[in-house]
Amino acid sequence: MHVLIDCNNYRAIATHDNPRALCLLAYIQFANVDVCVMPVEDGRPYAQFNGEELDSIYRGIVNDVTYMLKTEPYSDQIGRTRKMILAATHLRLPFSVEFLEEQAACIKETDDKPYYISTDLKSPKPIKAKAWSVSPQVNRPRGIPAGKPTARQLTEQRGPVVAGQTLVQTLPPAAPKSVPKAPKAPPAPKAASIPKQPRAPRDTSERPVQNGIRRPGAGGKTVVPWEVADRLVAKMGKEAASDSKGFRAYVASECAKLGCNPNMVNAQYRDWSLFHGFWKNGKK
Repeated sequence: MHVLIDCNNYRAIATHDNPRALCLLAYIQFANVDVCVMPVEDGRPYAQFNGEELDSIYRGIVNDVTYMLKTEPYSDQIGRTRKMILAATHLRLPFSVEFLEEQAACIKETDDKPYYISTDLKSPKPIKAKAWSVSPQVNRPRGIPAGKPTARQLTEQRGPVVAGQTLVQTLPPAAPKSVPKAPKAPPAPKAASIPKQPRAPRDTSERPVQNGIRRPGAGGKTVVPWEVADRLVAKMGKEAASDSKGFRAYVASECAKLGCNPNMVNAQYRDWSLFHGFWKNGKK
C-alpha cells in the first residue's frame, strides 16, 4: 500500500495499492501543493519528516483527538504513524487507475484551475471547483518549464520527477531475497615464509667482569642505568652510593626522564651495585 502526503500541510490525503493512482489524484485535485507518494510499510521514507511533522500527519488522521507524546522516541513516532495510516479505511481511494487516467487526460498541463475528481462512473470527467481542496489557494499550472520532464511523467511513475512544485518520491523495489550471493574468491596462497637467520653470538670479550657481574655492552638499553649511576658517583662521590635507598631512587628518577622501564632499571642497578662492591649477595 502507498500513501499520498501533503508536504505543505503535513496531512495524509489518500492511500491506494497502486502508487500511480495517487499520482493521478495529485495531478487532478492537489496540484497546488507539494506532495510525496511513498510506501506505507517502509519506514525509510518517513525520515524526511521531523517529529512535529509526523505529529501533524498523525493528528490529521485521528481528527486531533489523540496527540503523540513529546517525549516519544522518533522511531516510535514513525511506527505509530505507519500503523494509523494502514488502519485508516477512510483514506482508501476507491477509484481504479484507468478511471483516474480518463479524468487526468481531460486536464491540460497548462491548466492551473482547481478540480474535483468526479464520482460518476458513466461520465468520468473532472469537476471544476471554486477553490482548491487544500491550502494554500495558489493556482499552479500542471505543466512545467520547457526543457524539464513533462507533467505526464508524473502519472507514469518513472522514478522521482517534478511537476510544477509537486514532488513524487518512489523507492526502487527491493532485490529478491532468493538471489544467490556471488561465490567468494579463493584466498590467495600464502607466501613461503623465509626462515629466520640465527643471530651471531655476541662478542663479550671486551666487556669487563667484576664480582661475577659482566657490564652491559655500549649502545644498549640495559647500559643506561649503569652510565647514569657512574655519572652520579663521579659527580657526587662514592659516599653518595652508600645511601643505597636514596641513591637508588635518584638513579631511578634520572632514568625515568630518559624513558627507561622501571623494572629494567631496578635489575640493572642491582647488578651495578654488585659489580662495584656496594652490595654483596644483594645486601649492603
